[in-house]
Amino acid sequence: MKYRVLTITSQYGSGGPEIAARIATELGWKLVDKQLIDHIAELARVPRDLAASYDQHVDPWHRRLLKSLWRGGFESAAAHGGDAPFDCEHMAELSRLAMEESAAIGNCVLVGRGGQCILRGRDDAFHVFIYAPRQHRLRRVRPETANEPEARALMDRIDQQRLNYIRRYFDQDWYDRRLYNLMLNSSLGDETSGAVVICAMHTAGVGQKV
Repeated sequence: MKYRVLTITSQYGSGGPEIAARIATELGWKLVDKQLIDHIAELARVPRDLAASYDQHVDPWHRRLLKSLWRGGFESAAAHGGDAPFDCEHMAELSRLAMEESAAIGNCVLVGRGGQCILRGRDDAFHVFIYAPRQHRLRRVRPETANEPEARALMDRIDQQRLNYIRRYFDQDWYDRRLYNLMLNSSLGDETSGAVVICAMHTAGVGQKV
């Protein structure tokens, strides 16, 4: 079976989303990234900004505690007796369902959101982790911020959020090389990095049954 799904996760500022977009264009595949937020917002009937604010985040511990207490006190007596508030857990669950649906259709590039864990058991999914030296990432992120210290803090904060997300919802280490078919240093450049990923997918797919 040839690869029909590509998941890409990346350190913030390493160019993962841009490389994913290049690959999707080159292969003629569907890119599933920010569009997923629009889809979930529509499905959950919540404002897009709200869905985006929960994307790849983990609810604070006190919110999870209150939610757990609420479930214990009321769910057994009246399951689904009212609409639960939309939160990070709802966003994560809907993201999982959307990514599974996309993978079932195939010919798609899925960006972030635990795709490497959600689709870990699929033989037709190829998983890539994009990283880069800190200075290389800083050059990408710096224009988004007021100064260099702010850019460094932003990189660290978002990477920590992504690590926490994978740990919370999949009980995995985001950096664990066993989750990926390929770990790639994007300082090669976006175009070269995209070409390397495509070449790796094709080469690894040789010999697989169609």
